[in-house]
Amino acid sequence: MSVRVPYNQSEESGSIRLGLGSGIFAPFPSEITWNGLQLVKKEEFHVTLLHARETPRLTHVSNEELASFFDSFVERNPIGLLSFLDDFRYVEEYGKKTILVRCTASNLEELFAACNDAFRVQLPTQPAHVTLYSLERSVGIHINSGEKMEGLEHVHLPELEAALREVRLL
Repeated sequence: MSVRVPYNQSEESGSIRLGLGSGIFAPFPSEITWNGLQLVKKEEFHVTLLHARETPRLTHVSNEELASFFDSFVERNPIGLLSFLDDFRYVEEYGKKTILVRCTASNLEELFAACNDAFRVQLPTQPAHVTLYSLERSVGIHINSGEKMEGLEHVHLPELEAALREVRLL
């Protein structure tokens, strides 16, 4: 079983994502330099809504059970991208180096409340973001709490801030 479109689920990690068209990010340069690192724009963009296997308290839940729960939830409470925040962050973890932009998504708080209730866990709402750049075109990184997000280094690059002003959500 997989989740309904426009969402998708990673078979490996069980993570559930909201896919975003690459056209949204057309204003962003294909490469940037940050603190001496040459980073490339990713080829695929998404907002990870729930990092299932990266969350130890959900390892007992199968991908199929998680997909069923999620589909039922979004049937009543669709989750969609609302906006981007002028908030870029640098993440370095396990050899991965990325730059992300924070965003807002509808019904995300409600998803975590329902998930916590359904699976009898206490997960914090995972902060919505899109990984824009990395050392490799297909690498992302997990940010599982607001506390972790707030601890990340802010990125201030004029070319990113200018590109963000040109972004038009579809």
